[in-house]
Amino acid sequence: MLAISLVDADTLLRGRLTISSEGRRIALDIVRDGRSAVWISLIGDSRLLDLLADAPTARVQVDDGPVQDISLAGAATVLEQALVGCYAKPAAAFAAAR
Repeated sequence: MLAISLVDADTLLRGRLTISSEGRRIALDIVRDGRSAVWISLIGDSRLLDLLADAPTARVQVDDGPVQDISLAGAATVLEQALVGCYAKPAAAFAAAR
């Protein structure tokens, strides 16, 4: 599961989150968690984890909204710790994390 916080999306109840980096693009359906500022998505494609663990930055967009660049610094380490035993990050991310 992926959980994100969105700024200025008070009226959004569900949407489409696109994350892209280095020629890779993943799109996810997101749903607002009640009245909170948190939107969630179930991750059914490990390519998203690979992108997050391997890329230094990513571009994100919700529906047709503005595109934002985000840093993925430390993501490889966090994913490795959080998903120990069920996810192995790509070889390129191993080298970058050392």
